[in-house]
Amino acid sequence: MFKYLSEEDYGVDYRTIVYSHEQLSDIVDDETLLEKYNENFFNKNDLVIFNFNTHHSEGKINVAQARRVNHDIFIDINIQSPANKENIFFDAQIQGATLTIEIPKYLGDLNYGKDRVMILVINTNFENTYRSIYYNCEK
Repeated sequence: MFKYLSEEDYGVDYRTIVYSHEQLSDIVDDETLLEKYNENFFNKNDLVIFNFNTHHSEGKINVAQARRVNHDIFIDINIQSPANKENIFFDAQIQGATLTIEIPKYLGDLNYGKDRVMILVINTNFENTYRSIYYNCEK
């Protein structure tokens, strides 16, 4: 019925996994974010920054759920989109929405495997529809 999109599907450049406050301070200048995600936060958590593509006709984007299974991070994203089960072609009016997702650290790996981020896009305008204008998670 649905599939999670992998980094190979959406492009690894759209997400950043932040493992420390120092790493966060190297990539953002926003003092509010730096205070919220301080050194204590990173003792037990990691942060995923995802640049989600949207169209001007889409809205109400939020993270419904995020979970970690070893090195796989699964993120469910709700969006109200006019896209439905037929293919709808839109021009390339891309807007970005930056999502920050808190995820527990994975502490059980002595080999330090690489984390991967998988996303599922849930269209809240249509029941059992897993697509937006720029992402198609339907099988």
